[in-house]
Amino acid sequence: PDTVQALIDPEAVREFAAGAPREDLRAMLEAITPDHIFGSRAIVDTDMARCCQAALWLANHFLDESHTISQGIATSSGSWWHGIMHRREGDFSNARYWFRQVGAHPAYRDLADRCGDVLPPDGAISRCGADGDWNPVAYVDFCQQATRDPSLVASCNEIAWHEWATLFGHCFLHATSRGL
Repeated sequence: PDTVQALIDPEAVREFAAGAPREDLRAMLEAITPDHIFGSRAIVDTDMARCCQAALWLANHFLDESHTISQGIATSSGSWWHGIMHRREGDFSNARYWFRQVGAHPAYRDLADRCGDVLPPDGAISRCGADGDWNPVAYVDFCQQATRDPSLVASCNEIAWHEWATLFGHCFLHATSRGL
């Protein structure tokens, strides 16, 4: 729906760090329920629908609100959103913990494919997509390194956008489709 599309600004999502909450969108975010996110589509997986809700808060830099939702979702996708939130707030050890809780997520391979052009063939960041699969802990390490080396920030931001879009798409599809 248009109201949801208005909440997804690729430039805002394209930040690996916390960012400033977009207070001009708070009322709109507070009004968005999972039913609003999916319009006329029937929700078949409420956890995935809640993941999408957490993602929209996170996309607009409301880390606490996203955290409140994601920490209540005991699935691999919920743990992934939870890990992203902690990584963005700079709590790297907590982010690593949550990414270990994710396990082998089915969207990791898609993310590795999407980031193929962003990942140089050598260096710390190349470990993120090693062997055609995604290594979220290596990406956390790379983001932590970027907090000390500004030359790495652009790559971290580009990957953050791909990560958000991949996981949101995965959650959106699974929230509304059976048997995926």
